[in-house]
Amino acid sequence: MESGNPLDYQIVPNFRVRTIPVLGTTPALFGMAAAGFVLCALAGPEHEVHGEPIIRLTALQYERALQRLQERERARFGTDEGVGVDLDEVAYLLREVWRGFSATDPHRVVPPGGDKGLMRATAHLTFTRWDPSKPATADNLVLLSTSEADEHEQLASLEPLRRERPELVARVEAVLDRVRRELYY
Repeated sequence: MESGNPLDYQIVPNFRVRTIPVLGTTPALFGMAAAGFVLCALAGPEHEVHGEPIIRLTALQYERALQRLQERERARFGTDEGVGVDLDEVAYLLREVWRGFSATDPHRVVPPGGDKGLMRATAHLTFTRWDPSKPATADNLVLLSTSEADEHEQLASLEPLRRERPELVARVEAVLDRVRRELYY
C-alpha cells in the first residue's frame, strides 16, 4: 500500500511537511497570562483570578427553565405577567451567572480539568424571586433546587435569611449586583 508523496499534502509550497507548525506568539501569551495571574494573587483575594468554565446546555433546558419560572409565578401570584425575563436572559442566568448550580451550593463541585463542554443536568433546578417584594427580573432571580425554592418562597422577606445565613445572602446579592451592572447599566 502506497502512502503517496508527502509533498502532495503541503499547504504552503516549500514548507516543512512532517513538522507541526508552531505559533510563535503562544509562549509570550502564556507568559503574560501567568504574570497576570501571579500579580492578581499578590494583590489579594479581591483581585483573585477565577476560571470561567464553559458549560453546554441545550435550548430545551433554557426553555424548560423559563417554563418552570412562569409556572411558579402563576401558582404563586395567579399570573406570569410579572416575569420580566425572556429566553435569552434565562440562558444568560442559567449558563453564565449560576453555571447550572443552585445558589445555595457554596462549593459548586467542578470535575478535575474544569467542566468545559460538559452537559449539566438542570431538571431539579428552578428560578424564583430572591426578594419576594420585587418583580421577577433578571437581577432578582436566583437558581435553586425545587425544594429550596419552595422553602424560599415561604419567606415574607429576606430578614430571617439575613440573620440565619448571612454568607448566603451576601454571596447571592453580590451575584445579583453583578447581573444588574452587566444587564442594566
